[in-house]
Amino acid sequence: MNTIKNKKNDIRAQYREKRLQLSPDVKKSLDAAICRAFVALATYRFNDTLLAYYPLEHEIDCRPIIEDALARGKKVALPRCTEKNGIMEFHYVKSL
Repeated sequence: MNTIKNKKNDIRAQYREKRLQLSPDVKKSLDAAICRAFVALATYRFNDTLLAYYPLEHEIDCRPIIEDALARGKKVALPRCTEKNGIMEFHYVKSL
């Protein structure tokens, strides 16, 4: 199992590095395209609850998705790590 976890961590690190190398304008454009594609998905449109994350600087900025979900009256839950070992609890939010 550690082999899979190590591989996932390696892949995450590789893609994090690639995202850090993007110019701010390119990152913003790509993030917006990802958000547009996501909100167009039937799976998103026909569900009433969204589990999301509040992005860090190097992550995809999914705040437009969260804002869209809230505007459509969907329930939105964001994680909060409660333990040093990374256990997350999701909490419903009403705004960003």
